[in-house]
This record gives sequence, C-alpha cells and structure tokens, in this order.
Amino acid sequence: MSERTSFVHRFFPAYGAVLGCTLPVAIVAAQLDFGIVDHPWKAAALAMFVVALAALLTLVWTRMRVTVSPEGLHCYSASGAYQFARWEEMTWARPTRMVLGLPYLRVGLDDERSPTWLPMFLADMPRFVELVLAYAGSGHPVAVVLSKRIGAQPGDAAGGRRTDRSE
Repeated sequence: MSERTSFVHRFFPAYGAVLGCTLPVAIVAAQLDFGIVDHPWKAAALAMFVVALAALLTLVWTRMRVTVSPEGLHCYSASGAYQFARWEEMTWARPTRMVLGLPYLRVGLDDERSPTWLPMFLADMPRFVELVLAYAGSGHPVAVVLSKRIGAQPGDAAGGRRTDRSE
C-alpha cells in the first residue's frame, strides 16, 4: 500500500474569506430589517452570530482534505466534489484566486472531468510541496508552479524531509 498524506487548509485565510462574505450581507440585512439604530444590542447580537457562524462554516471548509500520494492527488473541483487525479492525467496548472482572493492552483485533467482546485493555503504547505516534488517530479506542471510560488526546490524532498529546517 502506498503512502498517502492528507493536508487541511489553514484556518485564518479561510475564516477571513468567509467572514468577508457574510459580514456585509449581515450588515445590509440589519439595516433593512432589524432596526439596529433603535436597538444597538441587536447589532451586537448579530455581529456575534455572524462571527460564530463564519467560524463554524470555516471549520467545515478547513476539514476538506487534500491528499497526496505517489499515484496522484485527491482533491476537489470548484463544485466541491472530491476527485482523484493521477499525476499523468494532469496536463496543466494555473494559479488563480477564488473567494475574496484566496490562492488556488487550477489543475487541468486530460479527460472530461472538471479541473481540480488545489488550495495554496494548506496548513503545512512546505511539506505538501516536498511530497509533490518527490512523487510527481520537478518537471510536472503542478510541481513547477508550486516551486515558483512556494519556493521549494527539488532537493528539499530528500527522504521526504527538509534537512535545512532549524527548530
């Protein structure tokens, strides 16, 4: 059985995006319906609700795992559907931004499936890049873009561990 390593999203970039989407909607709704001018406590209650709801949505979002293995990537499409793509099926990789500017790598596949959306704000991005370099090779489209964006080099993947890290 091959080694598979899963990664989750970093919380705060995702939280900022979710909060950035929900807060303006809540403010407009409060202005139109809640009468927060006459009842300031409603504004405080609504703000606390929005912050808590954003945190809950972010926790769900950040638990969506990205898995890398010698065979390929298990990630999701723009619709949120998980899909597995073998390294040899990936034909191109393009950096892009999604919700409120969060960085993603759009990875095209050689079949009819939707491109994979690889988040570039994983909790341990350097380790993820090391594994991609080790499994796919430094010339692979995903490895090329990740190396440029994250700054890892093919030598960083020696034995699956970086040797130049200082604790």
